[in-house]
Amino acid sequence: MKIKILFTVFLIISSLPIVAQDNILTAGTDFQISIPSDWVEIPRDVLDQYEKSVKNATGQAQTFEYGYQSTSAVNWFEHPYALVQVKRTGRVPEGQLKQYKKIENGFEKGIKKVEESAGDLLSNVSMGETLYDQDKHILWSAMSMEVADIGKVKGLIAIKLTEYGIVQFMGYGKEDGFSKLKPTYNNMIHSITVDPSDVYKPRITDNAPTLFGINLGQTLIASIIGGLIGGVFGLFKYLTRKKS
Repeated sequence: MKIKILFTVFLIISSLPIVAQDNILTAGTDFQISIPSDWVEIPRDVLDQYEKSVKNATGQAQTFEYGYQSTSAVNWFEHPYALVQVKRTGRVPEGQLKQYKKIENGFEKGIKKVEESAGDLLSNVSMGETLYDQDKHILWSAMSMEVADIGKVKGLIAIKLTEYGIVQFMGYGKEDGFSKLKPTYNNMIHSITVDPSDVYKPRITDNAPTLFGINLGQTLIASIIGGLIGGVFGLFKYLTRKKS
């Protein structure tokens, strides 16, 4: 797995075309996000059912605070869809994102945990190149996995640093249509805003050795577990409820 730190806003992801977004949604006190006019927010009760089903199937407890899905889908959690996790872990020193080995180890440990708990539900998990946009304070990554009864699923992950922790966006889709989804997910990610008091503010001490505070390795393990589990269960009949 390749990991890079970028000191400019020129990202592979950022070079994708931006598509028009029409609906601005306020996610409680956590953030605001713009979604396409033909997407809707997944209801809270559906997310609750999804979380319970995930725990029953894998033993992994995950909380997905928000979810969004294309209106073209018949059932909830039918691709394409996106999930958001808000982790109030405390501020992550930006300098930790330069610790390449720790990032890689965090992702690899997360993958191993999911593979062990998910059994035959997924296989051939791989992570793409990881890029850090120091200007926007976003860690980007991509994933690919084989999901039982579905085939190859791809995902785009963006971890946005905040003063309270992170906002993690995860967008999923089947391999054959994922390239068309990238502009939509890219724009949704860049549209995320938080309260001015929560906007990440770099500090001189961010590059100092971290003796106390947030364990980046554990944060990344939790992040990749959430990212993988979020993409595994789409389309499973026992986890979906028909839209009303």
